[in-house]
Amino acid sequence: MAASQDSTQTRSRGGADFDPDDPRIVSTVRDYLEKLETGQIPDRDAFINRYPELSTEIRDCLDGLELVHKALQTEPPPRPAAPAFPGGDLPIPGGAGLLGDFRILREIGRGGMGIVYEAEQLSLGRRVALKVMSFVATFDSRQLQRFRNEAQAAAQLHHTSIVPVYAVGSE
Repeated sequence: MAASQDSTQTRSRGGADFDPDDPRIVSTVRDYLEKLETGQIPDRDAFINRYPELSTEIRDCLDGLELVHKALQTEPPPRPAAPAFPGGDLPIPGGAGLLGDFRILREIGRGGMGIVYEAEQLSLGRRVALKVMSFVATFDSRQLQRFRNEAQAAAQLHHTSIVPVYAVGSE
């Protein structure tokens, strides 16, 4: 999986090209976010059906946005001092809590697609949240595409309460 792509490129999806920076998608997602932030419950179908030709892309973006918004609204679970894995080891290839350019510091949370860790990006010496797909999910092309869609949707959002996406890759 590519670590980054030129945002002006169109991408192929289901045989058709689409631009993830399409102003219609960006506008729809921003409008939806405004409603969420004011405590309203927006009509998803109305937003998705604004541009029927982009309904799949808009639905994926709204899914990612709702996931992030919900996570920000809920009380975080208590954080264990050490990861809760059998044997106490992190399930990271290479052991010692290293994954590519990242040193895993601790687990932050778990979800349907994988685990989020607090990590240090060694090359830049900064703390980051690192989402790692579960091993089983990597064998499912739909799960991989969902992960990419979520990353693309989150990368389009710029808000002080949303962690920016710096890169997507595989290790």
